[in-house]
Amino acid sequence: MYKSMVLYMGIVTGVFAQNTSKFIEIRHADRFTFDQQQSDAKYLTGSVVFEHDGAVLTCDTALFFEVDERIKASGNIRITKGDSVSATSNQLEYSGKTRMARMISKVKLIENKLRLETDTLDFNLKSGKAYYTHSALSHYLDNSFISKQGFYNSRLKKLEFLNEVILKNVDYTIRTDTLHYYLKSQTAYFLSPSILEQKSDFIYCSRGWYNTKTNTAKLYSGPVIHSENRILKSDSLYYNGIKKTAQAFGHIQLQDTLHKLFVMGQSGIMNNISKQSKIYGKTLAYSYKNNDTLKLWSDTLKAWHHSDNFRFKAWPDVRMAQLQFQARSDSLIYIESDSLMQAFGKPIFWNSNMQLSSKFMNFVFYKNHIYRGYCKGEVSVVEPADSTDALKLNQITGSNLFMLFVDDTLSKLTVNGKAQSLNW
Repeated sequence: MYKSMVLYMGIVTGVFAQNTSKFIEIRHADRFTFDQQQSDAKYLTGSVVFEHDGAVLTCDTALFFEVDERIKASGNIRITKGDSVSATSNQLEYSGKTRMARMISKVKLIENKLRLETDTLDFNLKSGKAYYTHSALSHYLDNSFISKQGFYNSRLKKLEFLNEVILKNVDYTIRTDTLHYYLKSQTAYFLSPSILEQKSDFIYCSRGWYNTKTNTAKLYSGPVIHSENRILKSDSLYYNGIKKTAQAFGHIQLQDTLHKLFVMGQSGIMNNISKQSKIYGKTLAYSYKNNDTLKLWSDTLKAWHHSDNFRFKAWPDVRMAQLQFQARSDSLIYIESDSLMQAFGKPIFWNSNMQLSSKFMNFVFYKNHIYRGYCKGEVSVVEPADSTDALKLNQITGSNLFMLFVDDTLSKLTVNGKAQSLNW
């Protein structure tokens, strides 16, 4: 039997189901057309309003398939659910059975301060989950997110970004392939190799988290931070982007490429404002210049990385070694501008067959080679008197001692003040 119907007056309410909590309800349309012979779809135009399970859909035109519980809509589409979630697009396909809405063309999803823009979005109105596979740009507070794929969970207030992800802020940029972001805590979790750039700082890690509100991060799996001429590696790292500090833990490696210094230890901290670094726990330092390496062992090493005033301090139980000499002291300070190394706490110095001890020593270096030295207080110089008998020694004592070196070998020695020579 042929049936057709056209209503030109606005539909205020029309229920096409027995239970409005489960089935789609037409709330309004300026015009309604129904031709059962041509199609089982009802054609609605002009300020169309549907309601389904707490969600409201408005559009310009729609085809409503009552039996299949489907809607095909176009023109000024808007879905609202509750007081905070809304989504807009140019086209829509909606299934009342699955609660899935596919929104197409100029899609925008807005919830409070979150805004997501993409070309195609699948939105589950029952679970509050949305996902896209055609790239999207999202904004939340001061942060922008770009990715090729992504998910949003409205209930958990969680964003998941996949494939060429960029998190951008005025102060920093994060690049990765997998990133989860929680809106409430404003924290981003990276689950794949990631790069964080912040002005002069460049950080690489395999996984970790970054709090965009406090500008702090905890990084794992061998993070690396580059800051001007400094490179810091470790097992894990805590980074404060406001204070510009990095606290590193486990298998520390710090390299100053400008001043040719490499330090290893168990933990440490690098401050990029004061340009200071401190490494703890059985530190081993290498000073490498002109292919000549000077090694230094201590418990703690602190370095000041200023380009015009580089210096470092090591303590306690300091040991130093090079091909031609060795030394030991309680603490040591090196000042590059003066090429001066100072040793404190009864230092001992060995060169060739000579042993030298005093209360204080300093040495002037040039490209890791000793040029001259000075000792003060209870100076004692001991050397073998007979190369065939180690027990036969010559000794010189005094208050002060001056040394000159050629190719790291002592060439001249002068003792002043209460000088004594004891020969075998």
